[in-house]
Amino acid sequence: MSDKLFMDTFPVKLDSTGRFSLPKKWRLQLADTPMVISQGVGECLAIRTMVEFNARAEDAIMHPESYDDPEAYLRMLGARSSEITLDGQGRVTIPPVLRDHAHLGSEILLTGVLNRIEVWDVGIWNAYTEAHRDEFTKKNSAASQSLRGN
Repeated sequence: MSDKLFMDTFPVKLDSTGRFSLPKKWRLQLADTPMVISQGVGECLAIRTMVEFNARAEDAIMHPESYDDPEAYLRMLGARSSEITLDGQGRVTIPPVLRDHAHLGSEILLTGVLNRIEVWDVGIWNAYTEAHRDEFTKKNSAASQSLRGN
């Protein structure tokens, strides 16, 4: 499990140079922590600590049988990932190729996904949550019943 845990959702503005301010809650959590931003699953980006990213990359290298085309996965993982740092004002810059992948406009959402932060265009996130709302409700209800022993 990751040494950092990310929860919550924050709407933020993306400026014309691809920068956004990380919310203070996460800025404090990630101070002096090397990070990587990469293509996420679907039309989003994922921000991981370098430790978390390295574990993912090592798994891909050590267990190629887990991937349909391990070389393609490793190529894409390397090519669609970039080391990032917080500037003095707590901002992160997203490389153009990743902004294009996620179709990011000026209104973006940062969502905590436990071991990572995802970066979404607001419209794409809204469509995603609408499409998956019933599935989440069903799984969440089943998990609650399981915890109660029902």
